[in-house]
Amino acid sequence: MFRTGLRVEWAKTKARAARWSEEVLLLAEEMRRTLWFLNWKATWWIEQDSREDMGPDFQEGFAAYSSRQSALLCEMEKQFADKWYSILVENGLCVEWPEKCMVGRHAIPVHSITLDEISDDEPLALDDDLFE
Repeated sequence: MFRTGLRVEWAKTKARAARWSEEVLLLAEEMRRTLWFLNWKATWWIEQDSREDMGPDFQEGFAAYSSRQSALLCEMEKQFADKWYSILVENGLCVEWPEKCMVGRHAIPVHSITLDEISDDEPLALDDDLFE
C-alpha cells in the first residue's frame, strides 16, 4: 500500500514538473509575441500619421499624437527586450525577436526547445529586482 501511494505521489510530482517546464516555454513565447506586437503597433501608429480623412487643423495634432504613441511603444519594446534578453540567455532559452530588438546583442542560435532539454534540477535564474 505504501509503495502505491509513493508511486502516485511520484507521478503527480513528475506531472507538475512537466507543466512547469511547459509554462517556461510558454512564457518565452509570450515575451516574443509581446515584442512583435509592440513593434507592429508602433509601425501602425506611424502609418496613421499620413491619414487624410480629417481636416487640416486636426492633421498636425494627430501627427504629433501618432508620433508620440509610436515612440512610447518603441521605448516599451526596448525596455522589455533589455530586461528579458539576459534572463533568456542565462537559462539557455531563445526566441526569434524583431530585428531591431537585437541591435547590440549577440544572437544565440534559435532552436526548438523540448521539455526534455530543460533541466529539472536547476531552477530558472530570475532576478526579483527585474519585476519591481
